Amino acid sequence: MKKLLAMLMAAAMLVSFAACGGNKEEETTVAPEATTVENVAGDVENEAEEETAEPETEIVTEVVTNADGETEIVTEVVTKEATTKKGETTKKAEKTTAKKEEAKKTTAKKEEGPKPVSQWSDQEILDFYNKAVVATDKKAPKGQSKMVLGYGGKITADGGLGNVLDIVSPIIDKTLKKNSSETSNIPGYGEIKMSDIKSIKATEKGGKIVVDIVGKEQTDGPVADGADGPVGRVIGTLGNIDGALNELGAEISRGKDTVTLTYTDVTVNATINPDTGIIEGGKWHYLVNILVKDADIKLVVKLGVKNLKAAVDYTVTF
Repeated sequence: MKKLLAMLMAAAMLVSFAACGGNKEEETTVAPEATTVENVAGDVENEAEEETAEPETEIVTEVVTNADGETEIVTEVVTKEATTKKGETTKKAEKTTAKKEEAKKTTAKKEEGPKPVSQWSDQEILDFYNKAVVATDKKAPKGQSKMVLGYGGKITADGGLGNVLDIVSPIIDKTLKKNSSETSNIPGYGEIKMSDIKSIKATEKGGKIVVDIVGKEQTDGPVADGADGPVGRVIGTLGNIDGALNELGAEISRGKDTVTLTYTDVTVNATINPDTGIIEGGKWHYLVNILVKDADIKLVVKLGVKNLKAAVDYTVTF
């Protein structure tokens, strides 16, 4: 009986071991399959990474023209991103593109050339003239200043001075012509302002630029400076009363404060070489109207005059 029990227990143990052994075989079989799936997934990812190429670089060399008209070589390193499996490609070349666009704009400006004279603004014309005056200051050609009595040489006044003034007028006119002289200075003092002129225009003739200016009128009293006011800046005036009367060959002993000088017909016509910026010729002109309301003046003879009127025509030509 004991032997029988022992045999039954042994058989049960064998069955139990057999069952355990079967489970181990299944686990052993399944485990390699799971490993295979993981490896396959890993290989796929590795293959995808291998198919994505490393970013490439490319050296791009451009010959561009800068704002001064000079050519320069611009070298840029352009980076190309990797080409994916979907065929998407991007190019990072923003800096190079910007330089190309700037070069195109500069080239376009160069091709356009300078603005035609007919399109210059009044301020641009005046700037051009002012610059030419400075450039010509010590290079001006020989010119001639000339003064004559205006209005046909007539001098008028209240009272019975007609016969006397008829005798005086030719003498004064002769004195003015004698005071006319050569000059090598372009008329005017300092920079002319837009507020000094009535109008200005520029035209191109025979490769030269002709500037025409009409200046504003100006009235001076007994004390004045030849460089003051619009006429002073555009051409230059006779200055104070004593200077003006000296030009007439006259002296005033009383009533100087009643004398006024009014400058009218202020014009400039200047021919400028656009290549050199030098004034090569022109004409500067004004008419100064002299009014003596009540004074004692010596014009060959001493006269007491009221409302004496005369005019001096002043011209400088180069």
